[in-house]
Amino acid sequence: GLVPSDIGTHSARKGSATFVSSCSNGGPSAAAICIRAGWKLLGVQDTYTRYESAGDCIVGRYVTGLPFDDTGFAILPPFF
Repeated sequence: GLVPSDIGTHSARKGSATFVSSCSNGGPSAAAICIRAGWKLLGVQDTYTRYESAGDCIVGRYVTGLPFDDTGFAILPPFF
């Protein structure tokens, strides 16, 4: 079993990011995943890479488990 102290807020973000980055070859960019997870990007990437709603929307759709090869993927994304 799991020990409650082994689970934290980072676990949910890390698990979601891992899931989203491994869903498909054409998935969202690493930058979009990191920004949605609230992580800083390394070096100048944090300066030049910005939030864009399109990247955020696709990450949200992947996180919810919507089938990316189905028309249902086009529904509105969840807002957190």
